[in-house]
Amino acid sequence: MDDLIKQMIKSNLKIERYLIKDFWLDLGDMQYYDKKLINEGDIEGIINELKNDNISGINVTVPLKGLVIPFLNQLTSLAKETNSVNTIYSVEGKLIGHNTDIAGFELGIRHLKYNIKDKKVFIFAGTGANSTKEAIYLSMAAKSAGADAALLVSPYYNKPPQEGIYYHHMKIADEVDIPQILYNVPSRTASFIEPETVLRLSSHKNII
Repeated sequence: MDDLIKQMIKSNLKIERYLIKDFWLDLGDMQYYDKKLINEGDIEGIINELKNDNISGINVTVPLKGLVIPFLNQLTSLAKETNSVNTIYSVEGKLIGHNTDIAGFELGIRHLKYNIKDKKVFIFAGTGANSTKEAIYLSMAAKSAGADAALLVSPYYNKPPQEGIYYHHMKIADEVDIPQILYNVPSRTASFIEPETVLRLSSHKNII
């Protein structure tokens, strides 16, 4: 399995099963990622090379999840809805983009077996993403799973202007009826939510 990454990750991942397009694909007891460290300008060339390779799957990390889309042959419905790809797999020589973030998020919460009815702690889920559509779907999943609130970081890597940050958070607040907490962490996102923007956003009933 290949891994398209922006920054090298110094770790090996043990994968027993990998969820692709609503079915479990058995990859054996041990699989290692063959990491491909690339720049944004190299994406088209790398994708064209992969079309000629016999691959079982590719994992795509931020900030490349949206940038690879124009070079793929097809997208699954979740990839289209979120406008984000974290998994690429090959069918008859065609590269298909998929997104497992939402399914994995829901499965992770349900696997913890929270007793939502009798909970004694406030549960808020980190649902931020650099794609507004993806953040909306993650927030919907959090609400569906019973979270009390969503913690939303501003888009990372994209470096949006203040107006972009404003519309990003307002769109999520409009679409998902769950209390939302703004998470301002410029050292990680390369952007800063100015106090004036926070003040504007605070007028929305879902932003607390």
